[in-house]
Amino acid sequence: MVVLLAGILAGCGSGTSKAVGSGPPSGDTSLLPHPLPAGSPPGQFAIHVLRGDHHAALLVAGVRINGQGPYPFLVDTGSGFSDIAPELSRQLHLPDASPLAGHSEGAGCGKNQPPSPSTTPRVQIGRWQLGSLQLPATDVVRAPAVNVSGSGLDGRIGSDVLSQLSPLTIAYRTSRGILGTTSPPSPSTPPAQPVPVKVLRIQGEVLVGVPAIIAGHRYAFIVDTGAGRTDVTPSTAKELNLHVAERDLRLAGVTCSTQTNAVVLGNWQIGSVSLPTEDAVVGTLFDSGNGDQGLGGLIGGDVLSSYGTVTIDYTRQTLTLGS
Repeated sequence: MVVLLAGILAGCGSGTSKAVGSGPPSGDTSLLPHPLPAGSPPGQFAIHVLRGDHHAALLVAGVRINGQGPYPFLVDTGSGFSDIAPELSRQLHLPDASPLAGHSEGAGCGKNQPPSPSTTPRVQIGRWQLGSLQLPATDVVRAPAVNVSGSGLDGRIGSDVLSQLSPLTIAYRTSRGILGTTSPPSPSTPPAQPVPVKVLRIQGEVLVGVPAIIAGHRYAFIVDTGAGRTDVTPSTAKELNLHVAERDLRLAGVTCSTQTNAVVLGNWQIGSVSLPTEDAVVGTLFDSGNGDQGLGGLIGGDVLSSYGTVTIDYTRQTLTLGS
């Protein structure tokens, strides 16, 4: 469930592919973050925060596979499965795994798209690292859709992997991620109040849902670091009669691009936390013949990054905004 603001990645770096370190050539290595200094605490990894218009924000980390790389991967809590670009999978000679039944390769762009295949191919990754952190061996989706509009990405680390190393903390201001431990809050900063979330686990797919209140109406939203901007479903925008702030906005999803509108989200909150007023894009992510599947939208990087630090605790099922 990735929503990419058109051009947010394409404008970063030279757009040329070159190898870094050992191993076969990868995606656009200018997307890779600067390595953390030696002696950094265990569990920490560097992230490159890509920023675009309307406070859009995405997270890219360097991943090594079988000792080769690093390769630019999106850190994507809104992706239930991790995936890898087929070209890199072939270059690394990753063995096939059992296919995934009935899985769509990510966000679609409406009902005019061809139907998803009955099975999706997967490959085995036995040894891979996020910075110096060892990731669990995983069967990942081999997804042609990873290379979004020349984005230069080689894959996504989804919640299926991140949840196994819970909690996940993203420090947007210092460009660091932390897995397996939480960073202590600053003495000058009052502790943030955790918001209850629901960790959804369905046939190996893992997503984080949180109830949001918009204009007195309750909707389920997905917490999605892989969405540059917050998204509301067409039915949510229609039901609330949200004011259109921008028309004919072009978006790129993981399988296609589409034109849509941006609408004004006024007063909205999750738990006791009031969220910043942002223009949300009207997505067609869930409009694939099954309606909105009970979802109101995605809370994206524009909102999440405004808090500086975000912690998702998959075990305790909490979301903490701020330190």
